[in-house]
Amino acid sequence: MEPPPVQYVKTEDGFDIAYTTTGEGVPFVFLPWPFSHRGLWWNTAFGRPVAEALASRFRLVQYDSRGQGMSTRGLPEDHAIEDYVLDLDAVVDRLTLDRFVLYGGPVFNHVAVRYAVQHPGRVASLVLDLMTVSRPGEPESPFESLARRHWDMFLHTFVASFSLHGAPFELSYWRDSIERDDWLKMTASARLAKTADLLPQVRVPTLILSVRRLSDDEPVSGYADHAQAAAALVPDSRLILFDGWGSIWYSDGPEPPEAVLAIEKFLTELVPETAPSPAVVSSPSRLSPREIEVLKLIAQGRSNQQIADELVLSVRTVERHITNLYAKIGAHGKADATAYALRNGLA
Repeated sequence: MEPPPVQYVKTEDGFDIAYTTTGEGVPFVFLPWPFSHRGLWWNTAFGRPVAEALASRFRLVQYDSRGQGMSTRGLPEDHAIEDYVLDLDAVVDRLTLDRFVLYGGPVFNHVAVRYAVQHPGRVASLVLDLMTVSRPGEPESPFESLARRHWDMFLHTFVASFSLHGAPFELSYWRDSIERDDWLKMTASARLAKTADLLPQVRVPTLILSVRRLSDDEPVSGYADHAQAAAALVPDSRLILFDGWGSIWYSDGPEPPEAVLAIEKFLTELVPETAPSPAVVSSPSRLSPREIEVLKLIAQGRSNQQIADELVLSVRTVERHITNLYAKIGAHGKADATAYALRNGLA
C-alpha cells in the first residue's frame, strides 16, 4: 500500500490535528501511540505492518494528537487528558463517522474510555491496549524520571526495550515524534487521570490487550495486574494477555501482527457489525504462497491438524494463516473458503 496523504482539521480550542485515512469498510479509529508521526509512520518497519494489516480489513483512521508528530506542538501547563478528547472529536466529526471501532493504546486508552462513556452510540466496540487503572496520588514512573533528567538516554532505553521484542531500532522516528516537555505533560496527564470510576460506565463490547510478561524468564508484569483490574471493572469485556510486548504489534513477514489477529477475531465473533467488510476481498494475487497452500488443503477437506502435518507447521500457525486468509477473502468458514478456491481455480 502507498502511504495515505496527510490532512488537517482544527480542534475547537485551536490545535491543528494531522490525520490520515486508508482502506475501506467499517471505520477503525486508531488513537495515536505516545510516539506518533503521520509523515513517518509508514516508513518504519513496525508501523507499516500494523497499518497495512488494519487497512486491509477496515477503513483505518489515524492521527497525531496535539503535541505530537505533524500536529500542533507545545502543550500548555494546564494540559489534561480530557484535552485529547477534543482531538478525537475533531477528526471523527470531519470524517462524519457515525459508528466505529475505537482503539486506544498506552496513555490514549484513557482517552478512548472517556470517549466511549460520553458517546456510547458512536462507539461500536472498544479495544484497550496496556490499560492501566490510574488512581489519585500515583508517583512519577521511572521512565518519567529518566526522561526528565536525560531525554536522549531515555529515548535509547525506551526504544531498545521495544526493539528487544522484534521491532528494529529506529531511534530517529521516536526522536522526531515528540519533544521532551510535551511527552512529560502527556504522561503526567495519563498518570493523573482517574479511570477506576469511568470503566464501569463503559457500555460497549470491549477487548483488553496486555502483557503477561516481557520475556519467558521474567515474572508476571504489573501491566497484567492493571489489565485484570480493568477487565473486572468493564462490563462485557474480554481480556487477552500476551507474552512479550512489542512483538504482538510487529511483523517482519507475511503474517499480520498478532494483536491485529486478536482484534479481528474479537470483532468477528462478538461484534458482527464491525467484522471486516466483505467489500474488502483480496484477489488470489494478494494471497501469500503459504496462504494459497493452506487454502488448497482446506478445499480438499483437510482438518487443521492435517494441514499442519502436511506443511510441517504447528496447529497454532495454521490457525493464524486461516484467520488471515479468511480476512483477505471475506470468508466466514471453510465452506466459504472452499467456494472461493473453486471460483478462482485453486481447488
